[in-house]
Amino acid sequence: MKNSIRLQWLSHFKALSLFMIILFCTATGYSQNEISISGKITDSNSLSLPGANVLVKGTKTVTTTDFDGNFSIKAPSNGVLVISFIGYQSKEIAINSQKNITVKLTEEAAKLNEIVVVGYGTQKKGDLTSAVAHVTREDFVQAPVKDVGQLLQGKVAGLTVTSSSGNPDSGSSIFLRGTSSISNPTPPLILIDGIPGGLKDFAPEDIETIDILKDGSAAAIYGTRANNGVLLITTKKGSKKDMKPEISFQQTTSTQTIVKSPNFLTAAEYRDAIKRGIIPAASDKGASTNWIDEITQGNISTTYDLSIRGGNSKTNYYGSVNYRAFEGIMMGSDNNSLYTNININHKMFDDKLQVTFGMNNQDNVLNVNSVGNSFNGVIYRNALIANPTAPVLKPEGANYAGDYYQSFAIFVNPVADLKNSEGERKTHRTRSNLGFIFKPIDGLTFNLSMGQVSSNTTRGYYENKFHSSNLLGGLNGYANKGSEEFVDRTLDFTTQYEKTFGSGHHITGLLGYSYFETEYENSSQYAYNFATDYFTYNNMGAATNFGPTGKLTYLNGAPFATSYKNSYNLIGGFARLNYDYNGKYLLSGTIRREGSSKFIGSDNPWGTFWAVSGGWRLDREEFLKNVTWLNSLKIRAGYGITGAAPGGYYLGLSQLGLSGVNNSFYYNGNFVQTLSPFQNPNPGLTWEEKKETNLGLDFGLFNSRLTGTVDVYKRRTDGLLFNFPVPQPPNLVGTTFANAGVMDNKGIEVSLGYNVIQNANVTWNAQINGSYNENKFVSFSDDPRYKSANDYADFGSTGEPIQQSTHRLQIGQPVGNFYGFKVVDITDQGKWVYDDLNKDGKITNDDRQVLGNGIPKYNLAFNNSVKYKNLDFTVTMRGAFDYQILNFDRMFYEQNGNVERNRLKSALDPVFGKAVLTESEKYNSYYIENGNYWKIDNIVLGYTFKGNTFKFFDSFRIYGSTLNTFLFTKYKGLDPELSPEGVTPGNDYRDKYPTTRTYTLGISATF
Repeated sequence: MKNSIRLQWLSHFKALSLFMIILFCTATGYSQNEISISGKITDSNSLSLPGANVLVKGTKTVTTTDFDGNFSIKAPSNGVLVISFIGYQSKEIAINSQKNITVKLTEEAAKLNEIVVVGYGTQKKGDLTSAVAHVTREDFVQAPVKDVGQLLQGKVAGLTVTSSSGNPDSGSSIFLRGTSSISNPTPPLILIDGIPGGLKDFAPEDIETIDILKDGSAAAIYGTRANNGVLLITTKKGSKKDMKPEISFQQTTSTQTIVKSPNFLTAAEYRDAIKRGIIPAASDKGASTNWIDEITQGNISTTYDLSIRGGNSKTNYYGSVNYRAFEGIMMGSDNNSLYTNININHKMFDDKLQVTFGMNNQDNVLNVNSVGNSFNGVIYRNALIANPTAPVLKPEGANYAGDYYQSFAIFVNPVADLKNSEGERKTHRTRSNLGFIFKPIDGLTFNLSMGQVSSNTTRGYYENKFHSSNLLGGLNGYANKGSEEFVDRTLDFTTQYEKTFGSGHHITGLLGYSYFETEYENSSQYAYNFATDYFTYNNMGAATNFGPTGKLTYLNGAPFATSYKNSYNLIGGFARLNYDYNGKYLLSGTIRREGSSKFIGSDNPWGTFWAVSGGWRLDREEFLKNVTWLNSLKIRAGYGITGAAPGGYYLGLSQLGLSGVNNSFYYNGNFVQTLSPFQNPNPGLTWEEKKETNLGLDFGLFNSRLTGTVDVYKRRTDGLLFNFPVPQPPNLVGTTFANAGVMDNKGIEVSLGYNVIQNANVTWNAQINGSYNENKFVSFSDDPRYKSANDYADFGSTGEPIQQSTHRLQIGQPVGNFYGFKVVDITDQGKWVYDDLNKDGKITNDDRQVLGNGIPKYNLAFNNSVKYKNLDFTVTMRGAFDYQILNFDRMFYEQNGNVERNRLKSALDPVFGKAVLTESEKYNSYYIENGNYWKIDNIVLGYTFKGNTFKFFDSFRIYGSTLNTFLFTKYKGLDPELSPEGVTPGNDYRDKYPTTRTYTLGISATF
């Protein structure tokens, strides 16, 4: 099935590729007489500029000046040369048949003129008054990443991007400036070309820039969706300048290995433990099996990307086809996607009206081995704990069901569960947007943008009668089939007026209206006991649905079919006013009034969110003009209020629902569910509000070779949503969802960039990003109606058989504290000795204490990009510091209680050098470790062939790369890089898909 899908998609890809090549070949071309041109590039003081770029406009013909600033190039006699150099204004020089040209460049802090995307518009980077980070495709992680978020790893101070699973279906986790919610942790708002979306909506190869609105003054214009920051993603577009059509092709081939496997006993070591009397002799089953090897596979992943772009000042276009076939390192976890994308821009009516259109389609097919999900983590767990002396297949003639050896009382055969199940999830997603930009007079712009995102998913999963769950349940096959659909619709209308008046006064005013609505529906059905496995999940009506007793029953406490539908909308009006005087004094103010149907039943469905910020460009002051080493210096200050809505729907209303199966009753041959209340009304429900102050400094020194940004922030989140206990009666339910909690975050972010070397043959650019964040939970409630019985609440779970919370959220303490018993020693009999905190001679729950914290306080990244002639080399390094991790593998597998199951080798080592542990699994401080790590993450080495090296290409590049390359840490687990989200950070769960190291070979070409 997998191969047929791949062949079908490859045929589609080839057909689309052929179409785009034909389109290119039929495009109008031109040829002109070429002449040889030589010249020299200098600065304003006539000093040579080695390494300056000289480009023939509208082509890919480019050269650089030598050590003395000289260059030579071939170009059309009536063409144009574009001269550029870091720290200087670019110039366009008409050739007019000249054969010798000397050009002087004027110094400038070029980075300040970069166009940065902000809320509902753009600004020059030098005019920003808020904390905004700008990342271009040249700075992205250069490897076959799983989604757009991974492009940003280590690139932005204060933005933590983690990808802690090797599962091809998993995505990146994005965390900005600390925890801001305790019941509804959400990622930053993601807008792709102005339309809400996700990190997997586009192929990473189609992304041009990503702008991150980090502080409240930048994000407040997005109101209730901006509490955790905003990512503004811009996709590639056609050229706004005249150019011939350009076709680009990229292809990568990758393979993955597990970064680190837990160190369990081999069959030989297991038998040695039997000799030592630790494991019973009857546990030796006579075989030697590496169970991890049995469930993993050799893997080759490939990506193909073909794009075409071109156009002129009137009409431009960009189109692409992208096929991604990712083979997981675990069997049954392959993931294949096909993206098609097109963007068209056209101007008319003397350029007064611009029409933009974009459409992106994604088709995804994912292998699954669990209901509705991807890889089943329990399979990985069973492979770890399986007896390494047990065989995969049953011994000849033994009385075991199916072909696989099973020992249900001890472990479940993971290979059997993989082979005796099959499943697939298919998703088709379409994004479309249409925009009109009308400029009737100078300075006045009307912008109407409409977008829709729709997604349809179907899923199916089947277990035959030899699957462990059916063998244990006495069932003859189990099938589950479902579907889900959602559609988002967006409309934004803005009016902007820009005016310069008087002596250096400049204003830009913006008024806007925004409407967003979403609908989501889901249906699922299951059935069991089939006469044949042939139809799997595609013939649900063939099931008898009778349990082992011959009676109609429920399975796992769920009904045979479920369905539901949710929808909500969001309406907002907003305004922004920017003012600057002579480019030196900058002011900005925004306000947004917004309401949501999520608050139906509430007295406060509307919220007001506003911000103000200012900047002072000191480098433009007279008293600094003669400081030759200073190119730019700006201080910023901003204050903004953003909001967050709850994740649920209609939370202000009292709601009734059907009871679970445990509360149903059996009547006349059927189970009957009862109707009961599950939510109290709360007319006072409203938004969480985050109030943030940010102070910033931007600078450029030594011809802007050294640039930097420093931000200091403090944010308070008021009205945190939480389920508070309430008395019954008068309340129908024992808890009410209400706004009451308060949380603080404060921190520092530093970003430095330095052009270490810049000459004709060698360039070396280095960047350092660092951040510090400190969090404190201030209070649960200052509302007398909602008071917690304690000043704390416990969260997290270890799972069976320990069944204990792992974290405590307590007033005056930071979010993410581990809470439990502290180990101080071990007895000669291998029993734990705990800290008797209250000195009462007994170990009770009162002796539990803070054992660490799972959120890193410090994050650091160091990025380097080196070019020598046509050779390029980049390295991305990053790390996190001052935090702890609960090592679930050690907690569960570093013990000898389950005598036949496999265990970590360290389980046989004496604890503290005294005695081997004899207790069963326990949660305590012994398994909480320092999580500090440093990764040499992305390494890329490439070579670009330019000019006439290849007849049919303008440029051709080959490269090799690695991702997640080297890890330096004292953590004993597999990978200390964990998402810091939520109130239970630092839990390194035992069932997670192992992290992987990726090796890639790739080519890219333009023609």
